[in-house]
Amino acid sequence: MRGDDPADSRRRERPAGLRQLVLDGAASLFPGYFALVMATGVVSIACHFMRLRLIALALIAFSWVAWLVLWALTILRAVRFRAELQHDISDHQRAPGFFTIVAGTCVLGTQNVVVTGAVGVGTRCGGSG
Repeated sequence: MRGDDPADSRRRERPAGLRQLVLDGAASLFPGYFALVMATGVVSIACHFMRLRLIALALIAFSWVAWLVLWALTILRAVRFRAELQHDISDHQRAPGFFTIVAGTCVLGTQNVVVTGAVGVGTRCGGSG
């Protein structure tokens, strides 16, 4: 019988690959995850004012990576999982989370201006947010 094959059970138990993990993440991405970028930016700015420069700079790097990954997942979601994205946009509980995209981008720009003096980067981020 087909269900008795040990190879079938091993295939079912095998963990999902990276591709499937990314697709699952994009499909179920919560719109408010850009709050991670916002919070990291605020803590980075606080570290800057507390003269903890290395931590502030490390948090800028983390913010950029998070922002890029979240944008990549959001774009993937718009292309591959349009119905789920449209559902979130029309859901009164999940839709406000999309505001964190704008706020997170603006905080990322402010973080770059305050901590590194990168006014051009801040202007581009603030202008897009």
